[in-house]
Amino acid sequence: MRTGIALGMLLISVFNGYADDSITVYKLLQRLENIQLARDSAFPPGSFPSYRKYSTRDDVYKKDDNAFFTALIAFTLKQHQSMYTPAEKLLADRIINRTKEY
Repeated sequence: MRTGIALGMLLISVFNGYADDSITVYKLLQRLENIQLARDSAFPPGSFPSYRKYSTRDDVYKKDDNAFFTALIAFTLKQHQSMYTPAEKLLADRIINRTKEY
């Protein structure tokens, strides 16, 4: 749950910035790349982890293989590529290409 909230905040922060915020955008893209999974037994490679919380038990989280969550991140990154610096574009492309493995 925390990871989902963090990713949402990262995406909002990344795309509400201006050209002078390029250091921040690059750092946020690095964070997205670090969150993206290379290998995990519960999640496919290239996906972003997500979790479900049960309404009857607040302390139980279930790993959720959510293709929509990963696709939404890749789609959002791709939609904003024209605003990236060359270094940010390379990083975003790497993240997007890894989602294709999923």
